Amino acid sequence: MMTLEALRKIRDELENKIVNNYISHIAVINSHDLLISFSLCRQEKLFISLAHQSPFLSLVSTDQSFPTLTGMLNDTLRREIKDGLIKKIAILNDDRVLTLTIEKTNDVFEKEIKTLIVELIPMKVNLIILDNQQKILFAHHYTSLDSIRPIVKGLSYQSLDKGKSFTDHKEECDLSLLKAKAHELLMTANQKRYKEKYHPLFNYLKSHLKALNKKCIVLEKESDKARENLRYLDDGNALLSFLNDPLSLQDYLTDHHLEIDERLSVGQNANLFFKKYKKAKRTIEMNHLEEEKARHEIEKYLVLSSQAQYMNDEELYQFAKELMPLKFKGLKEKTIPSSSYSYIVVDGTKIFFGKNAKQNEALSFHKAKKEDYFFHIKDYSGSHVVINNAHPTQKMMLIAGEICLILSNQTMGDVQYCPIKNIKKGPKTGQVILSNYQLITLKNINQETKDLLSQYRAEN
Repeated sequence: MMTLEALRKIRDELENKIVNNYISHIAVINSHDLLISFSLCRQEKLFISLAHQSPFLSLVSTDQSFPTLTGMLNDTLRREIKDGLIKKIAILNDDRVLTLTIEKTNDVFEKEIKTLIVELIPMKVNLIILDNQQKILFAHHYTSLDSIRPIVKGLSYQSLDKGKSFTDHKEECDLSLLKAKAHELLMTANQKRYKEKYHPLFNYLKSHLKALNKKCIVLEKESDKARENLRYLDDGNALLSFLNDPLSLQDYLTDHHLEIDERLSVGQNANLFFKKYKKAKRTIEMNHLEEEKARHEIEKYLVLSSQAQYMNDEELYQFAKELMPLKFKGLKEKTIPSSSYSYIVVDGTKIFFGKNAKQNEALSFHKAKKEDYFFHIKDYSGSHVVINNAHPTQKMMLIAGEICLILSNQTMGDVQYCPIKNIKKGPKTGQVILSNYQLITLKNINQETKDLLSQYRAEN
């Protein structure tokens, strides 16, 4: 929770660093997180989270670009405060409410004063822009006229009532810890942005997995029923054996709860049982093939779902266009140029990984050197992982193996590894044939690897 003491520290830093700066860029990352850049303070940006239960605000060091989501919030912020000069920063009413006084030049070159108010009280979070008469131009959350505190466009702004129950936490606040938290929240916000922007894609993957799993259950039930009908082979043969023994035939029918068509001969009834047996056998065979196909599809979609969590904006866009061309055909939003190779750094060594078949092939057969080490999950679809080191440490190899599992949506399994010189291209894009490889058997995944992977970098 953002305490008043923490906000005071952040306000003091903001006064030193961004007063007399112009607002150069605003990125609306998702529905409640935004990042503001400044003309002079270029190493740091102001991260604002309007999360309902845990709002937050702090400067954060990042050189990463974040495309902005289009919509009312983005349009309003660009229109009302972008390119404005920050004149003053203050805490309002000695509460968790920060105000930024901004001088903005309008379309007829007149200077206007705008006030950006960020209310950081849990369950009452808001972002409000006021005009020079302290009237509301915009609010992230509006209320009705009959509310105790109406927030309506054109009305004068009323500050929040602090409330008798409010007590500030007086413990010392470490600014570096606040910034570390801001960076963590920024990364989480970026993932949320992908989930919001590409919701149809993630929903498509989820619904297909659900449908395929349901299909497997139905097929298994049909096969179980068909297996019961395999007994008709024995019943047909029994009928034929009792062609000249009607009493034994009747006893068999009674004991096995069978009915026959009295209008047909014993041989014809036996043929009916043989037909039921053949139908059951065909059903089992066909269902087995269909289930294998469905299981293969499930494996594919699980891997795609895992890999999608680590794709950048352009990679997700291309992925979405491949799976859902009609849905994403008209998406014209500016995206980050894709990089060919993604990696993390462990003890100064880069560990690269691919996120689709083309990237896998480019990584293993163009980017990697012969002395580098190749990793891939055994007997399962997944990403190519390459350690850019001819003598990787045990730690590097363990992390590379765990990345293979994560990107294949597995929590345990065997991972193959060998020098790059021991692999060659397979018949399909991204497929490889390994020789003289070794195995790592992994039974879990360390949190450190997950954290490293969530902070991956990219290079051309």
